[in-house]
Amino acid sequence: MTAHTDLSALMDALGLRDEQLRALFVASQGGSRPQRPVHNAELAETARQLRDSNDALHRQLELLACALGACPDCWGADPDCTECGGIGRPGAFLPDERLFRHFVLPVLRRLSAALAEGAPQASPKTGDIPKGEEK
Repeated sequence: MTAHTDLSALMDALGLRDEQLRALFVASQGGSRPQRPVHNAELAETARQLRDSNDALHRQLELLACALGACPDCWGADPDCTECGGIGRPGAFLPDERLFRHFVLPVLRRLSAALAEGAPQASPKTGDIPKGEEK
């Protein structure tokens, strides 16, 4: 396998399908320059969109953390967290009642109905619980 093939496989694995992103990635790795010049305005707009998306996701995670009684800053994963000192895993604090009703109660209702009907169906995307957090 050549270095170009390895790089192509890596970009595919990272999901870099957009040709402009692929070209920027190649250039950042010391490869050839992008064939089409990338303008500062395009980069600024892409950066703004990514920032907006990141901000929206961060707000959603904060709301979900509060609904689950977790630290909205670190979810109990950072022993140096200034908010919880690393103890803020889900259930560490009383959940916000309004957010609990919004996020958690529908899940509990669905699970209860599924259990009453038989075996519940798992989510199509299941993740691994980090080691030591299986509780």
